[in-house]
Amino acid sequence: MRSGRRRRFYGSAGGELIHGPVHHAAFEGTAGYSLKYFEGAPARFWRTGRPLQLDGLAFVVVNAGEPYAFEVTDPARTRITAAFFAEAEVRSAWAGALTPEARLLDAPDTAASPAFSDFLHRPGPGLARALAALRARRDAGALEGSQVDEVLADLLSVAVGAEAGIAHLRIAGLRSRQREELLRRLSLARRFIEARADGELSLDEMAAAANLSKYHFLRRFRDVFGMAPGAYHRRVRLERAAERLARGAPSLTNLALDAGYRDLAAFSRAFRRRFGVPPSQWRAKPQLRTS
Repeated sequence: MRSGRRRRFYGSAGGELIHGPVHHAAFEGTAGYSLKYFEGAPARFWRTGRPLQLDGLAFVVVNAGEPYAFEVTDPARTRITAAFFAEAEVRSAWAGALTPEARLLDAPDTAASPAFSDFLHRPGPGLARALAALRARRDAGALEGSQVDEVLADLLSVAVGAEAGIAHLRIAGLRSRQREELLRRLSLARRFIEARADGELSLDEMAAAANLSKYHFLRRFRDVFGMAPGAYHRRVRLERAAERLARGAPSLTNLALDAGYRDLAAFSRAFRRRFGVPPSQWRAKPQLRTS
């Protein structure tokens, strides 16, 4: 794909894939079920009227017919991957992951309607693999038919899998309204952590953002997100350090201190555990960031 050109690919089941530079600094509209992932300069994304900060390390999923908008700080440095899914495909994937098995066995045609939460999702290995496959196939030639379907299926699996971690909550014994309220508060705390990722945060401060007691917050945050709030804070700081490295941050020592590590050695160990390579290698070899 030539620099500056955005390509659009169509699958055989009605899905669509866009990959390439952002053409406009701002956009507002509606679409079908879709996944949006920005790389490069930070972007602000609005879904259900609430702003979400996309820093090149997160993606968002939009429901069918739902209004959304985004603003990009530097379109020349930003690329977008947008996958639009056919409703029938979303319903099928959703049913397999998010509908109780007993309900599927008794009435397979009454699976719950897909409704993605207004969450930012951190890209895990699944999204990295799907994007790497997309780039490899794009570079090898035009994507067509079954290849597009395969990439769309991978991205849809990532979107539904991320939602499954939220929707099930892994919290037993709570009524629906209690679960919704708890998720709302934990969501506030997670956004607070992400907004304050450049500084130190105490457990008391994070719990206060959720309006929960410290020990209740610690237990429920781990239940829902699969890690302690402090671990999540460290993860976000490492991911932002990786993004700064990708943009050419000159000093590894300053980067380590900014990320909250006492010295470069401790930062390098943590970075290698998270990304599989030391920070110097990550900066020197851009292809590692998509593998």
